[in-house]
Amino acid sequence: MTSIESLVVPFIVPALALLLDANPGLDVEILFSTATINMHRHDADLALRMVRPERGHLRMRQLATMGFGLYGPPDGTRPGRVVAWPEAASLGTLLKWTQAFAEAKAPRLTVNTLPGQVEAVRHGIGVSVLPHFVARDARLRLLADRLPGGEMMQRPILLVTHADLAASRRVGSVAEAVSEEIIRQRRALAEP
Repeated sequence: MTSIESLVVPFIVPALALLLDANPGLDVEILFSTATINMHRHDADLALRMVRPERGHLRMRQLATMGFGLYGPPDGTRPGRVVAWPEAASLGTLLKWTQAFAEAKAPRLTVNTLPGQVEAVRHGIGVSVLPHFVARDARLRLLADRLPGGEMMQRPILLVTHADLAASRRVGSVAEAVSEEIIRQRRALAEP
């Protein structure tokens, strides 16, 4: 299974606890990456993605929507520095949202991990576009929940599987466990 980093610890691991306990012989490998993996090459049997696959013999189901906001330090200050992801094609939407809030010549700190970005904001180094549930848990201060033009910052959480693996009990069991947890947490994922 491949996923985005922010979903692994709070959602995927707890979702798998009961399943793995009931199935001691079941092996599951969880990988996260900012790069989109190739489901067609069978780099993974399941994926939790925020970008719809463009083609292929894949099954896709939207489980929830992840909401984002511009967050600053808990003390209410608004540093001029922007904390962002490094440039990568797979992060285009997040980078555009970050740029929408950045001053013309604002200094940047780029960090390729979500915990690193959260810590930078928590320590007053800068402001960052972060998932609401991550920022809320870190007690960061919400500065904006919409882009300057008024659009919401949100992305779908999609469960993607190979259509030819849909009947696999192993893949189906993991997909069901993860889906149930994401669906149960829909509200926490979407709202500030």
